[in-house]
Amino acid sequence: GVLNYGAKHACGLRREEVRGHLEAALKAWEDAGEGGPYENIFTLLTPEGTAGFRYVKNHPVPIVEAEALPGHSFASGPPSLPTSPFGRVAGAVCFDLDFPLWMRKAGREGVSLFLQPSWTWGPLGELHAWDSAVRAVENGFSLFRCSSGGLSGYWDSTFTPHALAYTSFTTNIALAQVTVPRPQHRPTLYPWAGFVFGWLCLAVTLGYLIALLGPGAKALREAASRFRRGVGREGAVKVEREALLQHRQR
Repeated sequence: GVLNYGAKHACGLRREEVRGHLEAALKAWEDAGEGGPYENIFTLLTPEGTAGFRYVKNHPVPIVEAEALPGHSFASGPPSLPTSPFGRVAGAVCFDLDFPLWMRKAGREGVSLFLQPSWTWGPLGELHAWDSAVRAVENGFSLFRCSSGGLSGYWDSTFTPHALAYTSFTTNIALAQVTVPRPQHRPTLYPWAGFVFGWLCLAVTLGYLIALLGPGAKALREAASRFRRGVGREGAVKVEREALLQHRQR
């Protein structure tokens, strides 16, 4: 379930339970009544009542969370709980998942299940949910997203949604009971290589443009033209031979 307390409250609390084995709570508070600095905190509680990790949102939303204090101790990536019935479990808050390079730590650590409490609004809520699900594909984990004013759901590492639930500011509570596959980590190349493939594609494209427009451009175009003409002649001869062979067989 998702409970939205609204922006006017100094304290907001959201809870989600994962088959009774883990309980996650997100709590945000303001130190001084109206305005003032505050922290957006996500605490993962174990069945024994201890904190698996206590995380302070590392990437506050510009303008919207102008007074939020970022969790500088998590600059290297999201926190995780090494052992659980679901394998290694990690988590981060809402806007944190918009930073794919920061999220690579979860993939390198072999995270199986990633928890994402979130608060969104309007069309942005659904867009942000599907954008966050891309992190599951990149890093090989299953994503459980619990959002107020947006789209909650469970996506596996192949971008397949197994459960979706919508909430808004008029319907603050959404309940869903579904059966989902047990999360398993799938090793991927992205946590280690990042955007190397994209940069390689850019380098090849730039090299081609330089060759096409540089000093040897004329010779390159002439060679390409000769190649096309040669292929054209060979193709015509091949078609003629096939037609002659078919005529003889008749």
